[in-house]
Amino acid sequence: QTVAGLQKTGTDAGTATVTNASATAATLTVNQAGNSTYSGTMSGAFSLVKDGAGTLTLAAGTKTYAGPTTITAGTLNVTGPLDGAGAMSIAGTLTGTSSVAGAATVAAGGRVNPGTAGTVGLLTLNGGLTATDAAATLAFDLGPATTAGTTYDAITITAPNVNVAVANGTVSVADVGGAEAGVAYHLIHWTGTVAPTLAGEQLSLPVGYAGALSVDPNNQYVDLTFSTVPEPASASVVGLVAVQGLLVRRRRRAHS
Repeated sequence: QTVAGLQKTGTDAGTATVTNASATAATLTVNQAGNSTYSGTMSGAFSLVKDGAGTLTLAAGTKTYAGPTTITAGTLNVTGPLDGAGAMSIAGTLTGTSSVAGAATVAAGGRVNPGTAGTVGLLTLNGGLTATDAAATLAFDLGPATTAGTTYDAITITAPNVNVAVANGTVSVADVGGAEAGVAYHLIHWTGTVAPTLAGEQLSLPVGYAGALSVDPNNQYVDLTFSTVPEPASASVVGLVAVQGLLVRRRRRAHS
């Protein structure tokens, strides 16, 4: 079944239910151009497909539907837990401040951004995270390096023995005000026994920043540390001052 939107909010939102009582699995496709929020329950044997350019926010309310979740376009914003065990495939954008139980895979063109773009948050991916496609993106907004998920974006992986792989794609970082150079940002935290894999990922930083990702196996973090570099114009001024100083010293030596 395909619907043009899914929306239920307000004091009676908990009475809304999307379910499939049949034993035969079904698929619910939400193909929406605008934005909507659904705060009711979702249960039963069905899969969810988010299509269309709009944003579907799944808020409070039990979400235990059994099938996979596929984001083919637009944004799925998770502000209430998705507790169904089905895997999630992300070819659109996943944002949010709650949790996803199933294994999450970022496909070509897919993007994961904790919180929302420009607003920090903590996103929990309990079933693991695989972002190994060359066209996959993990995006993080940075404020002060005070608290992961509160002053800057972060992802937490809480289930044991799950895969966390970041390779070939892009880790994109934006400064939303107050980002601090020279300190470690804990972008990903895992609590299981399997350390994340980093290989070949491209780090995209704001102009004037240089940095690197690293794995801290003792504290179980994937960290970002960056420094600021002079803008080309500033570097030219510094170089010109140095040259002028050298010429002055040579002239003094010539007259001595």
